[in-house]
Amino acid sequence: MSIKKPQTPQVRSYDEWCTLMRQYEAENTTIKAFCQQRKIVESTFYRWLSVLRNDGVISQPSQSNAVQSEVPPKSSDFLDIGAINLNQSSSLELRLDLGDGVVLTLSRR
Repeated sequence: MSIKKPQTPQVRSYDEWCTLMRQYEAENTTIKAFCQQRKIVESTFYRWLSVLRNDGVISQPSQSNAVQSEVPPKSSDFLDIGAINLNQSSSLELRLDLGDGVVLTLSRR
């Protein structure tokens, strides 16, 4: 019996993401289909889409383009929780107000 190793995610450079985004813009497909064809995690695609739009590399979506309209609204707010260096005795509480009275609370005690 052989044991398969889990696949390691492909690490792409900034330039590779620029190329992928230009390919996406040139194709008439959905983000979901584009990501499935290239084995890209959709959340990673959306993150890079946001980064490259903020950098001006990728154009902002037009209201008339149905394929691009599936992209969530642009947000420059990003919190990398992995960057918070906490030792084992530290506690953390993170509250996110999602609107309409919905609050998400994450805590570590």
